[in-house]
Formats: sequence, C-alpha cells, structure tokens
Amino acid sequence: MRSQSSIIMGQVGGAFGVKGWLKVNSFSRPTDKIIDYIPWQLRNAKQTFVVDLAEAKPHGKGLIVRFDGIDDRDAAQELRGMDIVVSRAHLPEPESECFYWADLEGLLVKTSAGQELGRIEQMLDAGAADVMVIVGDQRILIPFVMHDTVVKVDLNAGCLEVDWDLDNV
Repeated sequence: MRSQSSIIMGQVGGAFGVKGWLKVNSFSRPTDKIIDYIPWQLRNAKQTFVVDLAEAKPHGKGLIVRFDGIDDRDAAQELRGMDIVVSRAHLPEPESECFYWADLEGLLVKTSAGQELGRIEQMLDAGAADVMVIVGDQRILIPFVMHDTVVKVDLNAGCLEVDWDLDNV
C-alpha cells in the first residue's frame, strides 16, 4: 500500500562553513543514498519548494550538500530544520520484507494472541535495530526485527503482528 505521494527522507541541519554548504541528516541507508533520490523538495510548516543539488559529499559519519543559489552561510542557515521530501515515484520499491518507515507509521499492531496494542506512532533508529513507538492504552517500544518480534506485516490490511508479551513492557 503506497499511501503517500511523498516521503520525508531527511532533514537539513545547520550551515557548514561560509560558502552555503549544509549538513544533512539522512534517513536513508546507507546515509549517502539520499542523493540518488532527486529532485528534493524542502518543506516546513510555512512553505515547500524544490531545490537543485549542486554538490554533495560525505563528511564524517554524515553528509554535506550545497544547493544552487545558496552561496553563503546566512542563506544556508535559513534552511535549517527543513524536511527533505522526495516524491514516492522517485523511490525504488522496497525489497522483500523491507519497508519504508512512512508505510509502517499508523499501522495497527496486534500480538500473535490477537491483542491490540495500538498504532505505530513513529519509528526510531536505535542502532542495533529499528524501534516501533506504539501508542494505545499505553506507550510501548518494540524492536522491529522481522521473524523475531515482527511476525507479519500486512500493509494492505493496515496491520502488523508481533510476538510480544505485555509482561515485557
């Protein structure tokens, strides 16, 4: 089920240097894969606009970029905090048993015993495994590990089955 026409793939960090470069917090794996998904739109609560990526390069564990028309630190800093949005049409289909977080968020989560735990409010990158933040009667954090805690994902039905005992909470 592809419910969204665009997906947030990262966020603009602060300015880097004085020539308009910006730090990028990429949500793709590997981190630099985000530069393959163009064009980018930058979006916040007030505006959305397309930017042309002039240059991108790895920096430390992250990525820095420069956009056409952004040539100084002040102009770059104005973009800080904006979401990097990519049209769903420019993204590849996920591999088998791989999912875009945007597709998982909002799914109803049930245990293998049929107990409803709530809906996935958000996904977190916890290093060793992604973590589902499930909100229902209580807030529950469950690792997203296929064939371990996650038994089945049915995007068409809008639900996800987990092997989880509430005593683990």
